[in-house]
Amino acid sequence: MKEKDEATMEEFKKIKNGMTHEEAVKITGFEGTEMSSTEIGGIKTVMYSWENDDGSNMNAMQTEYKGAVWFEVTDERLGGS
Repeated sequence: MKEKDEATMEEFKKIKNGMTHEEAVKITGFEGTEMSSTEIGGIKTVMYSWENDDGSNMNAMQTEYKGAVWFEVTDERLGGS
């Protein structure tokens, strides 16, 4: 178990487009923050951010339509290799 909620570069590299938010949570060990949520024409889009104490972060978007779910990492500003 991690001492605190912090996303790492190692975890970021394990998160792949097409995963769900729940799968990303299993990798990072924490939910992240829901930044926005919209639903238009039956398409629901939710933006999530995992932010660390030092300001580094990663962002991802989950889109749901007719039961299909797409998850895509949209930005990454994490330190490390």
